[in-house]
Amino acid sequence: MHVTSCNICILFRSQILLYIFQLVKYHKFRNSDKNMFSKLCPNAMKHLIDTQIVTKLPGKDADGNPVVLICSKRWNEKEVSGEDILLLFILFLEEIIRTNGPNVSIVIDWEGYGLSKFRH
Repeated sequence: MHVTSCNICILFRSQILLYIFQLVKYHKFRNSDKNMFSKLCPNAMKHLIDTQIVTKLPGKDADGNPVVLICSKRWNEKEVSGEDILLLFILFLEEIIRTNGPNVSIVIDWEGYGLSKFRH
């Protein structure tokens, strides 16, 4: 296959349009439930951040991307809801994307994850 600069320009433009579409879609999603997303600030979620269920690891992966660890064995489903974990994960991803760009590696430690947590 022969790649020309024109093909690269078309590919580049289509990628930009895809990113813009995804950004608009995400903002519609965020605006759909203002009550839920109003909690998305570090001060309001400090008690969740302190649980270290979701953490950003120091350093970067082999490709230079930041690494987020989700550690399910630290999750006490009686104290922290599944919605809280989702919001915490979104908070971490938004901050990483804002400061480091769109690439991130996610590591999930499933140890301690059982049916009781699956129901949440």
